[in-house]
Amino acid sequence: MQSKTTFNTLRRVFQKAAIALGFVALCAGVANAQTYSNGPLSTGTVSSTSVNAPAGYTWSEIQGTNINFGYGANIDAGLTLIDNFSVTGSWAVTSMSFFAYSTGAAGATSPFNRVFVRIYNTDPSVGNPTPVFGDLTTNRFSGSSEALMYRIQGSGTTRKIWEINATVNTSLPAGNYWVEWQVGTVTPGASNFSPAVTIVGQVTQPGWNARQRTVASNAIVPVLDGTAPQDFPFVVNYSTTPCAGTPTPGNTISSATAVCAGIPFTLSLQNGTAGSGVTYQWFSGPSATGTFTPIAGATNNTYSVANLAANTFYQATVTCSGNVGTSTPVQVTLNPASACYCVPPVTDCTDDDVIENVRLGNLNKTSACSPNGYANYTGTDTATLISGANNPIVVT
Repeated sequence: MQSKTTFNTLRRVFQKAAIALGFVALCAGVANAQTYSNGPLSTGTVSSTSVNAPAGYTWSEIQGTNINFGYGANIDAGLTLIDNFSVTGSWAVTSMSFFAYSTGAAGATSPFNRVFVRIYNTDPSVGNPTPVFGDLTTNRFSGSSEALMYRIQGSGTTRKIWEINATVNTSLPAGNYWVEWQVGTVTPGASNFSPAVTIVGQVTQPGWNARQRTVASNAIVPVLDGTAPQDFPFVVNYSTTPCAGTPTPGNTISSATAVCAGIPFTLSLQNGTAGSGVTYQWFSGPSATGTFTPIAGATNNTYSVANLAANTFYQATVTCSGNVGTSTPVQVTLNPASACYCVPPVTDCTDDDVIENVRLGNLNKTSACSPNGYANYTGTDTATLISGANNPIVVT
């Protein structure tokens, strides 16, 4: 089960006599209201200890070896949470919702009345990028209601979860984004924690990569439960319109144009293509003017290459309603091994640079002094490692 999913559900409420008119409007390209959810929070009405949730509520139960009920995104404590999401086509965002609890808060009146939001089109933990939307000073609170869940470990009703809604009017073209948020309580300084995405039987999943910022020091760290990376539930409400015309993707952009073997890199496009219904296909070829071959499965607006085998050109086609635009190719070259690995200038085995022994798992390799002072054992010796465990390496 994936945590990051888009629910493309058209939210229409028609009277019976208006159904035909609504259908005609949809076919004419009227914007479709849609919802993106960054992950589930409810784990059902019965806890792992067989306790039933109160009527009308479900549990959000901490799973497995995880121990944290929630994490700080508290305005008064100077903390934010950061998580990422991807946009396909173009989104006209109208609002976002976040989730939090204030321990001991009961009744039907939300303890939350503040929410700050900002959105980046690049990872905010790298450098100091400028947000494409929002700030940490404008209160975008539009309302709050019960999420009809309690955060538990076994059972309990002291941590009622609330949905906090924010007005976010912005347009986001296709691409990868990071949202940063804070929430605040009616009573300043009151308990304020945000539960992580919760999936029955899972303590983490590939791709979970949320961050937490301490505003005063600007320090950003990964959110971990023990050693397990976490993600956070949030909702984006947006609308889309169909793409139009012939796409103009521009140049093909690579995160690196010369790489060493085994070093991954990511390809992207200079220009985004707005609207829904846009499709992508990445190609590779030996020259900029020769034959390009489609890459199986490479159908997103970006493409990551894990291991380059030879000098290669890459380009992508972007299609909208049968109209195809092709990006300008980029070449990524493979560096020679001599440019990727340090060759120690030793001529005998008495130099401190010589590696005499390596132990890793079941591997215990003693190296001999070669005429050049070093030797390459790549592909001749292997180690068996234990997945998920510490596998110490000892180098003499």
